[in-house]
Amino acid sequence: MRRCRVTVWVVWIDLVGILAIVFKVTVPEKVQLSMHMVRQGKTVQLRLRKDLTRSVKRGHAWLYSDAIDLVRADSGSVAVLSDRRGDKQLASGIYDPGHAIPLRICCTQPPLTLDDAWLARRLQAAVELRETAFDQHTSGYRLVAGEGDGMPGLIVDVYDRTAVIKLDGGAPQAFYQPSGIAQWLCDHLPVECVVLRSRQRGSAGEVLIGQLHSENVPFLENGLRFTADVLHGQKTGFFLDQRDNRALIECLSRGRRVLNLFSFNGGFSVAAGRGGAAQVTSVDIAAPAIA
Repeated sequence: MRRCRVTVWVVWIDLVGILAIVFKVTVPEKVQLSMHMVRQGKTVQLRLRKDLTRSVKRGHAWLYSDAIDLVRADSGSVAVLSDRRGDKQLASGIYDPGHAIPLRICCTQPPLTLDDAWLARRLQAAVELRETAFDQHTSGYRLVAGEGDGMPGLIVDVYDRTAVIKLDGGAPQAFYQPSGIAQWLCDHLPVECVVLRSRQRGSAGEVLIGQLHSENVPFLENGLRFTADVLHGQKTGFFLDQRDNRALIECLSRGRRVLNLFSFNGGFSVAAGRGGAAQVTSVDIAAPAIA
């Protein structure tokens, strides 16, 4: 929870109005956060233009503009999709009529409501899945992988006790409420700080909850120690999706000379070094990468 200090000015006047005392009281206050995690508002009704019912039910996460009858609505609105006849509701998703992919499907099983309870269930499922995949040797991982976890456009990466949220596109930015998601993460994970990263190139991250003691957050990956610049680094600070490839390079590097081009923060170089490479050369044009 965020904490703040509230300053209260108290004025006391006695019964006969002779004496007036003004004093200041400063007390700590625990702010009760009741922020939503997803957008609240009217649901948009959509209808398929093509016979894609089977594709939707099989889990196809995107519908292009030529597949549905578009209606006017705000970007990030919740939409319920029906079949071509309009007789049967098939799915619900995030809607943006101005995008080439106007509907990102979130749910194909009733209830089709996309509310805080829905997102909490999806987040909890993602947490439980990762608990089965990592041990104490890995504290940096992708907790939410957008469509792969049934939460289109939402990315959450965890670096030990710091989480980073990134939203992919205008509709997800309008639909998801980062402050509410950040609070959920702090309540359900051993996370003490949550950062929001923007898709805008060159923009710095914003701390939503907690305190970031250093821009370079330490974490473990398969026992290797790395740091992620969660405020200014590429993506969320580290290419966590390359974990298995780094492990593969480690296995292939013994006795070899390894050249790592576009090395960024040197993940492949470190893996090659532990794998017994005879020589590792890292090359990058960015000054922070070779500092």
